[in-house]
Amino acid sequence: TSMDYGEFSEADSGYRATDLSTLAPQNIQASNDEFRDKVTISWDALQGAASYKIFKSETAAVEEAMELVTVESATTTYDDLAVEPKTAYYYWVKAYNPASESNFSSAAEGSLYSCSWFTTKTPNGAATFCL
Repeated sequence: TSMDYGEFSEADSGYRATDLSTLAPQNIQASNDEFRDKVTISWDALQGAASYKIFKSETAAVEEAMELVTVESATTTYDDLAVEPKTAYYYWVKAYNPASESNFSSAAEGSLYSCSWFTTKTPNGAATFCL
């Protein structure tokens, strides 16, 4: 005779994702007047995060920010190459996992290195410098 054990419940790995809903990434920084071709954004890792989304705006209003990129949890820096000279950018980071998402980080302002162009006479004509 065979025994009928009924239906089995679904398997459970025992993993419980951290609730990120009351947390936010900390120490967000953006390079300001440092590089000529990018703004580098960095932040501290948030325990329980599976990924991060970086948001960007030309104003300090987070409501106007657009999602820039999603990076995996092992990444805590990103180089934004879509930047223009003499423009300030504001960045925010949110952490995500299968169970929840964090609040926005505080804003970090970043910009390209801007220089002043100078032309000076030289024995062979003129030279232009970015200082």
